[in-house]
Parts: sequence; structure tokens; C-alpha cells
Amino acid sequence: MREPYIGYVVSRLPDTSRDLTDLAPVAAHLDYLVSIGMNPTMIARSAGVTLRTVQRVLAREYAHTRRSHGAALLAVTPRPHRQQALVLSYGVVRRLEGLAVMGWSGRVIGEKAGITHRCLLSMRNEGAACTWNVHVQMDAAYQRLSHLDGGNTRTKRWAAAQGFTHPMLWDDIDDYDEVPSVPKPDSRAAFWDEYEHFRGFGWDDRRIAEALGMQLETFQARVRRNSEVAA
Repeated sequence: MREPYIGYVVSRLPDTSRDLTDLAPVAAHLDYLVSIGMNPTMIARSAGVTLRTVQRVLAREYAHTRRSHGAALLAVTPRPHRQQALVLSYGVVRRLEGLAVMGWSGRVIGEKAGITHRCLLSMRNEGAACTWNVHVQMDAAYQRLSHLDGGNTRTKRWAAAQGFTHPMLWDDIDDYDEVPSVPKPDSRAAFWDEYEHFRGFGWDDRRIAEALGMQLETFQARVRRNSEVAA
């Protein structure tokens, strides 16, 4: 017989039901990251959770996950992160392409960055990865060279033919989802805005024309037309 002073049996464990969140949006986000080349280890390192946690979310082992884990995983982006060890190489590729626009050949870029040419070539595949150190080395070289003329006209012609993005057209080169804004050929206002923007850096007509992917003669003719309209 239970004495009057003895209460009913209750659990001494904390109620964690309120600390759970729906797994579906978290799993969908991780599916996207995996689809663009990130592996579970890269995701786990970036989020600061265990590899097993990521694997369980991807496998949909449960209908819910801890709210803190869900928030950390949803905050993971493709952006290279030093905790990852291996990072997606799109940032390196964008920098390579931008330097090519400026006339820097792949071999010279490799020498300046301290990265082998073979290593740079391997990163051009979609979804490829590289080490964090390679990303840092490439960024350092990019910061030094992206505003300088590399002088290789053959590389410039190749970059123009490939439609590579000029370094000045990136707002955040490591934002995976950014689409650089390039003025439309039929937009007089947009063209003039870009012209004034690059002229503010002290660039001459040739450099601005290259940045806009135009032949020098075509560019100068367009500047004259815009000047006549403005007058």
C-alpha cells in the first residue's frame, strides 16, 4: 500500500519533445547540398555536428531532429569553410576564369598561387572539390592579380569566347547562387552606368571594352553614340 506522502511515479528525464523540429526541410536542404557535390563529411564539418547526424538526416531515419541540429544544418551553404578541410572548387574556378579574362594563363596563375597546373585543371569538373588550403592560396593570388593585366592576348581571346566573368562583375565571388549582372547590349542606361563605373577605376577604353566583352572599335562607337544622345 502506497503511503500518503508518496507521490505517483513520474519521469525525472527532461521533456525533449519541444526541442524537436520537422526533418523534411532539413533533409531536402542536405539533398540539395549533396546534389551539387558536397559530401556528408563536408556538411557535418560546416554545421558543427557529427557525421552520423548528417547520415541519419539524409537517410530519413526519423521524422524529427533536434531543433539546434536542424538550424545548424539549414545554415550550411556551399560557401567554402575552413572547418571542412575539403571545399567545393567553384570559387577557385571562378577566380581562374576571372584571371583568364585579365590575360593570365593557367600555368602562370599556378606559379603565382603555388598550385600545380594539373591540380587547377582537375577542379574544372562540376562538383569537384579541393582542399581549404588550395582555396586560400588561389584567393591570395586572385587578390594580387585580378586588377592587373596579365598580358596574354591568346588567353584573353579564349576567355572572351568562353564567356568568362570579369573580376569586377562579382559582388561576392564565393556566393554559389550569385549571377553576375552584365549590361544588355540594347540598354543604353545600363551600358553608360557600367562605363562610368569602370572609368572610375581609371581604366582606359581597351580595358573597359574587354570587361564588357566587346571589341574596342564597337565599344568606342557606342560611347560616341551615347555621348551624342546625352549632349
